[in-house]
Amino acid sequence: MIVQIRGTSGSGKSYVVHKILQKDLGWKPITEKWGKINRQIPLYYISGDGKIAVAGSYGAVCGGCDTLGAAGHAFKLYELLKERQIKHIVSEGLLLSEDTKWTLEAKARGWNPKVFHLTTTKDVCLKQLLDRREKSGNTKPLNKENGIRRMAVIEGLSVN
Repeated sequence: MIVQIRGTSGSGKSYVVHKILQKDLGWKPITEKWGKINRQIPLYYISGDGKIAVAGSYGAVCGGCDTLGAAGHAFKLYELLKERQIKHIVSEGLLLSEDTKWTLEAKARGWNPKVFHLTTTKDVCLKQLLDRREKSGNTKPLNKENGIRRMAVIEGLSVN
């Protein structure tokens, strides 16, 4: 089963996965060659029993499938993990939150993806974005209108 946690910027997607990774399941970060590059950050994390994988890297506050580069890359990682007999894949990222194509492809392959969409309010998302930027030392002003437009796009997407 593939579990995709979706939501807008600042909705708490990475927070949820950080909480999963805090569970004592013997998580091991896997760094390996990915495409043409040898990744210095984890490609994914695997539970001690080898049944659960979390896609992407979580060395920073944000992470997940956005560290892979594109939603299509997440799909390729799903293929790799399925070949390795991983039973459950947890993934999230802003790029995945805007995806329908690859989720529909996963459904067509019988991978049983489950999408959980976080419904954090716009005000909370904007506050969390501002807090994250402040913590990272980013002093550029936040374009709230652009953020709100992107939130509306993500909220309007659904995969049935």
